[in-house]
Amino acid sequence: MWEGEDDMNNGGTEPTPKQRLMNWIQTKLPDLPIKNFTTDWNDGKAVGALVDAVAPGLCPDWPDWDPKDGVQNASEAMGLADDWLNIPQLIKPEGNRQPQHR
Repeated sequence: MWEGEDDMNNGGTEPTPKQRLMNWIQTKLPDLPIKNFTTDWNDGKAVGALVDAVAPGLCPDWPDWDPKDGVQNASEAMGLADDWLNIPQLIKPEGNRQPQHR
């Protein structure tokens, strides 16, 4: 059982790993409306909030980040996690790119 998971089972069924991860994230970020693993992360603020939640004071300015700077926000948070928490960047924040036509 994960931290905060004791009362979060889905009507008696076992939660999926994805649901378990989402439940854990929601316990770490109760003030953010995180409901998915896609669009709720686009502005980078959730990444900063998560870094600050697991290492308080490491990313304290995330609430002031401009949502329009999503790539920069996510890059900063992931860089801090890499540098200070030894969590390697397995993915790279990237802006929306237009598909290349051949």
